[in-house]
Amino acid sequence: MHRNSSIAFFERLTAGIIRFRWLALLGVILLTAFFMASSSSLKFNGSFEIWFFDNDPAMHRLNAFKDSFGNDQFVYILVETDGVFKPENAAVIKRLSEELERTVPYLRDLTWVGNAEHISASADTVFIQELLEDMPANAQEADRRQALALKEKDFVNRYISEDGKAAGILIELEKYPEGHIVPPPSTQVAMAVFQVLEKPEYAGLDLRVVGHPIFETRYNQVAGSETPKFFGLCILVQAILLFLFTRSLRGVLVPVIVVTLSFFWTLGTIALIGFDLDLMIIGLPVMLICVGIGDAMHAIADYNHHASQSKSRKDALLHSMGRVGLPCLLTSLTTAIGFFAFSSAPIKPFLHLAVYLPAGVLYAFVLTMVLVPVFYSFGKERPKRGWATREMVLPEKILDALGRLVTTRPRMVMVAFVIFMALGVGGSFLVQVESNPTKFLTKRVPLRQDVDYVDNRMAGSTGLEIVVDTGRPDGIKDLAVLHGMEQLADAMEQDPLVHKSFSVVDVLKKMRRALHGDDEKFNTLPDKQAAVPEYLALYEMSGGDQMDKIVSFDGSTARINLQTRTLGSSETRELMDKEAALSEELFPEGVKVTTTGFVDIAKTLNDNMATAQSRSIALAFAMITVVMIITLRSIPMGLISMVPNIMPVFMILGLLGFTGIYMDTILMSVSAMIIGVAVDDTIHFFVHFRREFDLDRDYAGAIRRTIKDVGRPIMFTTLTLTLGFLVLACSVMVGWIKIGILAGFAFLWALVADLIFAPALLMLLKPLGKGKNA
Repeated sequence: MHRNSSIAFFERLTAGIIRFRWLALLGVILLTAFFMASSSSLKFNGSFEIWFFDNDPAMHRLNAFKDSFGNDQFVYILVETDGVFKPENAAVIKRLSEELERTVPYLRDLTWVGNAEHISASADTVFIQELLEDMPANAQEADRRQALALKEKDFVNRYISEDGKAAGILIELEKYPEGHIVPPPSTQVAMAVFQVLEKPEYAGLDLRVVGHPIFETRYNQVAGSETPKFFGLCILVQAILLFLFTRSLRGVLVPVIVVTLSFFWTLGTIALIGFDLDLMIIGLPVMLICVGIGDAMHAIADYNHHASQSKSRKDALLHSMGRVGLPCLLTSLTTAIGFFAFSSAPIKPFLHLAVYLPAGVLYAFVLTMVLVPVFYSFGKERPKRGWATREMVLPEKILDALGRLVTTRPRMVMVAFVIFMALGVGGSFLVQVESNPTKFLTKRVPLRQDVDYVDNRMAGSTGLEIVVDTGRPDGIKDLAVLHGMEQLADAMEQDPLVHKSFSVVDVLKKMRRALHGDDEKFNTLPDKQAAVPEYLALYEMSGGDQMDKIVSFDGSTARINLQTRTLGSSETRELMDKEAALSEELFPEGVKVTTTGFVDIAKTLNDNMATAQSRSIALAFAMITVVMIITLRSIPMGLISMVPNIMPVFMILGLLGFTGIYMDTILMSVSAMIIGVAVDDTIHFFVHFRREFDLDRDYAGAIRRTIKDVGRPIMFTTLTLTLGFLVLACSVMVGWIKIGILAGFAFLWALVADLIFAPALLMLLKPLGKGKNA
């Protein structure tokens, strides 16, 4: 669409809206009612599975594990006492354990020090007993049983602390049923645990509860409370800014109505498509409000400017909407493209976001084109001069100085630009990535405090599962395989990241020790192949019930559970690389060893996010470049216009690299978004420059006039974006705090690039040919 024809089109559109303003307003009201009714069916899904496609290798590994051993999820409750085996303490913990066992759904097994399997033998008879099947009669008996518990390697720091004062209750779960269950099984588990722990009879216990269902449920609750908080704060910040800059109640209400309606329309769209809400919903109101408010602000600013020049209200609206219509359409399209670029990400929530966020941006544009003419088409008061008042003298002086700087010393400006870009690119190579979900929460969140406490007090709150697959029935009973498992577990336990391991090897060693008079020198694997199946059969005949959790039904596969604290990305990768190298050496040919579990899933999500970031940046940059070339009708101009948009990305990456702030799952989503959002002001600048240049083909004059005309609106939109995103700094989720701060940092760099570096490039490269003063 040619510029002149575009102006005429938007003027005709505005005239039609003014003529049928009440019908247009009714249409907006009816659509709002429709979208709000649709959004009532939305459900929140915060499970980690939604971040993966079904064909993801990590999900294949996890599903194979579940098929053989049940659920990898668990709940772990830490109970602090003045002595676990004191009868009064033991009785309360036992009562708590029994009530949890009766109440928690999908429960497969509940183990604590009182019912954990203690193996002993007399002659050739093996006894598998519970240490607290009955309460100790006196202190001496309590001390004896505690000594037995502390003697067991797999009990210490899992079921009882080294000092005997903390007890651990481990709730293992069955594989969840397939299908969309509301509420999700993990939420049902967590809520059942909470209901028991909150009973008055357990009020005196010092409890910490962790585990995947607990983390997921509490995390989702935090996310649910963050969204309305950010919506309210962001609206408040934008309303204050709008009032300060427009000095008009209407100048506040119209943009606020536009972005509020676009938010609710977007929620309705999510429901109509059939998506669930996920953790990305936290940033949705801030993104839509800060981005969507720009179109309304540009339209109102241009209207105030023309209305202050004694034009009639209608003429001012026609002129202003005609002028800003195409730039606002283009900014909305490029912002939508920036969000659409997430469609290349191998992550479900980002694929969903690539659909509904572009829709929200376009909704804000449509509502601006309709509601600004509707609400500004009536009234008696004279529009305030707003942008031309003496309150804006200081910014105007700054803009005049910028115009002189970039037109008289463009080479000096470019040298500074090259230095900053070089620093940003260099720092980007130092960026560290973090996938530990616990670190996504600030330390003032109780959930984070509980996880940190359990990590420090016991052997850790999470774990890594190693699956050994021999590929043949009863292959696990092969002594060569068992020795490989033993050496692998021992080597991994030497790593400071691993606190404890458990597998079928530990059961066999305890059986052999018991059958040799509890002599510790026989705490080893059987020395003959024939003894392995005999020990396992004797274990099960004596009442042992742990085998189905650690060895598959046909005996072809076994698991080694490594108990760890919550691990970061580099730690997880280090641990998995070590396991892979050891497995190559320790196992016979044909044995396949893989890792899975929550730690592996978090690490894989991190890797997927790195792929998502590079793909989304490349796609956003390519698509927006094409749009800019077409819009400006010049390949050189289109390429130069992208400089202000790629620079903020490298400034953020450089800052992360040099400061050591880690890149996390949420923060990885910001780069393509910054390109899509930052390009809005670039479009206004370059479209205006092209118009000014076509008047007299004077680069210096066109640049100075452009900076003076669009500088104030660009400064204002940057301010609204920066302060709007800073609302996220009030979050309790570290990723959103960093996005709030770093996005503001990026938008400030985008402003510098738009008003300083890009004009200097235009002066030096002269992409539209020689000017009249060349």
